[in-house]
Amino acid sequence: MQFFGVSYGIGSNQWASFAKNYKLWDQSGIKILDGNSGMRARSHCELYGLEALLPIKKFRFGFGFNFEVIALYELKLHSENKIVAYSFPEIFRADKVYMTLERAVKTTKNGRGEIYLGVSPGLYSFSMIRSTSLFGETRTGRKWFLQLIGGYEYRVHDKLYANIKAIFDYKYFSNKTIEFDRRIRHNIYTFGLSAGMRLAFR
Repeated sequence: MQFFGVSYGIGSNQWASFAKNYKLWDQSGIKILDGNSGMRARSHCELYGLEALLPIKKFRFGFGFNFEVIALYELKLHSENKIVAYSFPEIFRADKVYMTLERAVKTTKNGRGEIYLGVSPGLYSFSMIRSTSLFGETRTGRKWFLQLIGGYEYRVHDKLYANIKAIFDYKYFSNKTIEFDRRIRHNIYTFGLSAGMRLAFR
């Protein structure tokens, strides 16, 4: 039985970042960094998902798209034993494409519901960014993510399933300029909760 699903969720992001020989400007054009610094931030996000899955033995394998709208408000720079917080309002989007693999670990007694675990590796890109210096002027670099899922699915009709899942997502970003030995690196950890519907096709 094949599945097509849509979902919506909310979450929060924890940023652990590092800049080397880097210049960073805020949205007003004021330089807030020139050199080396660690960076920390928290942001909120909304998750919009589309997926298609196909059963293979005891697993479900498929592909998906996820659009994560991230709202960042403050950036903290850690350098020379001091922490300085800067207002940094920025709303942008991470557009993700991924493979997904799921397996049910427990079925309810009436057979209508199941608990499952899943893993989704993939690639992403940023869009709708105003402050390009946050990710490098060209917005190139290495970008990948890994998502772990724990979910519950319940059959509400013959071919319609309600779905809720807890999400842990790790995003890696690194942009390096060899000529000037300049680098910006982000590790973004996302914790979220998502709900949606899946339609089954035979």
